[in-house]
Amino acid sequence: IKSLTNNISETLFLDIIKTATHYTGKEKELSDIVLQAVASGNKPTTTKWKEGNIMCDALKELMADELNESRLEGRLEGKLEGRLEGQITATIELLRELGSCDQEISKHLSQKYKLSMDEINCYLNS
Repeated sequence: IKSLTNNISETLFLDIIKTATHYTGKEKELSDIVLQAVASGNKPTTTKWKEGNIMCDALKELMADELNESRLEGRLEGKLEGRLEGQITATIELLRELGSCDQEISKHLSQKYKLSMDEINCYLNS
C-alpha cells in the first residue's frame, strides 16, 4: 500500500519489481497491474531514472523478458510497416505506368490503404 504514492523511492520501486517477478499465473497478472499503476503514478520519477541510467542492472535483468518481447514486437511492427510502404510504392509505380494521374492514384490509395492526404502526398512526392 505504501507504494501507491506519486513520490516512490527507487529502493521501494525495485523491491516491488523483485517481488513481482516471483509470481506466476493470476498473481503475476495482478502484480503487473499494480506495477503499471505504481509506474504510471510515478512517471516523472521513473522516467528520470531511465534517462539518467539510475535503474540498475538488476532491474534490467528482471525486466529482460518484457524488454525482449517489446523489441521483438517493435521489429515485427517495423517489418510490417516496411512491407506496407513497399506495397504502396509499388502500387503508385504501377498506376503511373498505366497512365493514372496523381488524383486517381490518391483516390485509390485512400480507399485501399486508408491513408490521409498528407500521407498520400508524401508517397507521391518521394
